[in-house]
Amino acid sequence: MWYLFLVIEIVMVRMYPLVSVIMPVYNGDKYVAQAIESILDQTFMNFELLILNDGSTDHTEEEVQRFDDNRIRYIRHASNEGLINTLNEGIQKAYGEFIARMDADDIALPDRLFRQVEFLLRHPDHALCASSYVVMNKTGRLRHSVSLPEADEGIRTLLFFGNCICHSSVMFRKKALEGEGYRTSFLWCEDYELWTRLSAWHKMAIIPEPLVRYRIHGSNVSIKNRKEMLSNVSRISANQLERMGIAYGREDFLLHHAFLSYNVEYIRKVGFNQLQRWLVRLGYAFNRSRNGDGRLAEKVIIRRWVSLCIKGGAFRNLFVNPFVKKDTRFYVYCFAEKIRDRLLSRINAYDF
Repeated sequence: MWYLFLVIEIVMVRMYPLVSVIMPVYNGDKYVAQAIESILDQTFMNFELLILNDGSTDHTEEEVQRFDDNRIRYIRHASNEGLINTLNEGIQKAYGEFIARMDADDIALPDRLFRQVEFLLRHPDHALCASSYVVMNKTGRLRHSVSLPEADEGIRTLLFFGNCICHSSVMFRKKALEGEGYRTSFLWCEDYELWTRLSAWHKMAIIPEPLVRYRIHGSNVSIKNRKEMLSNVSRISANQLERMGIAYGREDFLLHHAFLSYNVEYIRKVGFNQLQRWLVRLGYAFNRSRNGDGRLAEKVIIRRWVSLCIKGGAFRNLFVNPFVKKDTRFYVYCFAEKIRDRLLSRINAYDF
């Protein structure tokens, strides 16, 4: 039945767009044409592409106007209004039942929209569908793929530890927002706040195949505004702890935030033993909770513990952790992986 509905939607492409692709852009003339082309070349045709030029001062407008396609709706701001306001404007003006996000420097693979529409039509109990993705550098060279858990329980577990979802891979139901989109009080992590808010009331899923290529370069806002972003992320972390029913004091929260942000300096000051005690509490909370995957949470804790010990030169603490007895093989794997990643990052540093 869902397949017949999908065919009908495609036939009615010029009348009722099922999907609204929202692409904000600010001074993105270098990559925006590639992003637009990747959407216009989708195998799924029943969409509109809202390109919101947020007061660009470069040649972004000229790049956008090269495209003559009636699926494009172009909106230009006289001045820069900011990403969050621009995103919310796009949602308000969208005609589609489904909202697909697309950054102006990323690339969507041809079947992205089709696969996500297919999933949401088959699973009306899910509000959001994202995908695994491939990381590329500023020149478009592919670096590595990022695979994520497919089921809702695993996604909520990873969201507890950070923003695991690639913004350009997301499609969600507009009605799930209930009139409230991205919150302006969570600057530089507005997407993360929205995913955690939706996850509290709705199911999510990840399509295992990479459907997007995510570009890393020096102009990424998450790189340029890390300090303010981490401050706002800490507020999200507090909400996550409360939802999990984990009691904490001021010292606990500072340690938790240091763990999530890889703040080795603070952890050294407090002590790795204190961190270990906090992580045991987290592991216990996940194993008794119905809102997450306890086994996956332990793997995330192990991976981060290994990274922090290596980064902080705390090699004596590396294997002094109760989780090592539960999964020694994974511990060794994480250690070897981290050493490998350090070597590769030095070899390939010139690519970024």
